Amino acid sequence: MRAACEVARFLPFLEPDVVIGNGVKAQLVIALATPLRGIPSVWVKHDYSYDSTLAGPLGCAADTVVTTAAEVGVKAGRDDLAVIHPPVQDEPICDRDKARSMLLERGIEFDDRPVLVMAGRLVPYKGLDDAIAGLAAPGGESWRLVAIGEEDHSSPGERDRLRRLAERLGVVDRVIFARPVQGLGSLFAAFDALAVLTKPTDRRAPSQEGFGMTAFEAMQAGIPVIAVKDSPVAKRLGGTAGIIVSPQSPSEIAVALKRLIDPATRAGMGEQGRSIVAEYANSAEVAGSFASVLYEAAQHSRWSGLRQIASRMVRKVLRRRKAAS
Repeated sequence: MRAACEVARFLPFLEPDVVIGNGVKAQLVIALATPLRGIPSVWVKHDYSYDSTLAGPLGCAADTVVTTAAEVGVKAGRDDLAVIHPPVQDEPICDRDKARSMLLERGIEFDDRPVLVMAGRLVPYKGLDDAIAGLAAPGGESWRLVAIGEEDHSSPGERDRLRRLAERLGVVDRVIFARPVQGLGSLFAAFDALAVLTKPTDRRAPSQEGFGMTAFEAMQAGIPVIAVKDSPVAKRLGGTAGIIVSPQSPSEIAVALKRLIDPATRAGMGEQGRSIVAEYANSAEVAGSFASVLYEAAQHSRWSGLRQIASRMVRKVLRRRKAAS
């Protein structure tokens, strides 16, 4: 509430044509700060956070909702979602040898064993515990796991919890925890596969991954992706650029790792991933699309979300009356 008051206080001096809420918390602040200012708002919805509680009201309060994948925007309750995918990387992708050399300088060592990587915050819903258990299951014995990321304030002690799990399962010598690496997106060729294993944990956490930027970058680098089914990441793989597993299923992860032991299999999936990503827009094209959305939002009167809801309610009543007659 304090942040909303601060925003409301400064808006008259800034006189913006449109306000962007980049994420759930930012849009909540804007929804509280702008209702009487007559300033259109654009909510950029990145993931499934708070879908069961805040997504509907925030989608209603926003004048435009932009999502990174169509599935991510469903709970916003809008018929006019603007889907804008993140762009492909502009910076060059390092080859395997150069990427490994650069990561070695950051303390990440490699040997002859295949390496699975997971990158992101160390929080329970990311499924790192499932990957660790997958190393201990039949099929995962040959693999190492590199987990790149920091602990989140919402889950203090998560690194220690995961390390204890690895010790208990007898795989601690094959699990490496590394700090975030700047420019990691251009270095994924150093690894043999990437996993995105987001799973439902509690109602405040996302139930699955959103667009999945690390998977997108891994595909551009030409390495296969292991992803949980029914997610935007799994859909993007198209059944050819990686392997789909059930959420919270270490045994299926191990089976996927066993399949990916074969270098030819990995190379084939990697090439498919490159081909898929090549169809996506670059940063200039994405910026142009987003600028167009902002321009359109600035031209419209406020409360388009409320108007949509009112229109749907009227249509629903009319359908019921027609059916009754």
